Parts: sequence; structure tokens; C-alpha cells
Amino acid sequence: MAREALENFNGIIVVDRRDEGGKFVTPIEASGEDAVYVSRIRNDLSVKNGIIFWLVCDNLRKGAALNGVQIAEAMIDKDPKLKIFQKNKSN
Repeated sequence: MAREALENFNGIIVVDRRDEGGKFVTPIEASGEDAVYVSRIRNDLSVKNGIIFWLVCDNLRKGAALNGVQIAEAMIDKDPKLKIFQKNKSN
């Protein structure tokens, strides 16, 4: 269920190479990318309904600024009252 949610989330790429001996995405592979890579998704047995996963991204590209813009865009899409903040695309 968590895996499906991550796979369907915009900007997240799930790469779980179990067929290649359990390899996962490394920070070098994520360099220069805006995407966030999630690998090795497992149940966390120490917490009810918990999961553990390996996550990498390029912190310079996917830092606070880009992440903040993407959160704001998602909020505007969900709440019609916030449409007044949306940039007019005809300009």
C-alpha cells in the first residue's frame, strides 16, 4: 500500500532492484535530477504501520526553494480560493 502511494506520487521514482541483488539508487545516480528516488521499501517492525526506505535526491536541485514552489502549486490546485495566487499564464 505504501509502495503504491509512493509510485503514484508526482516527483517520486521508486527503484527497487530486487532482481539485481537488492541494489538501490545512490546519491551519484540522483545528481542533477529533480526527482526523489525511493528504494528498499520495507516494513518497520518497531512501529505499528511503519515503513523504512532508502531515499536519495540532489539536495541542490531539490532543495527548499523548489520543494516550496511544488508544495505551493499543489495547494493552489487543491483549494480554489488560492487560485488568486496563480501566475497568469497569458502574460
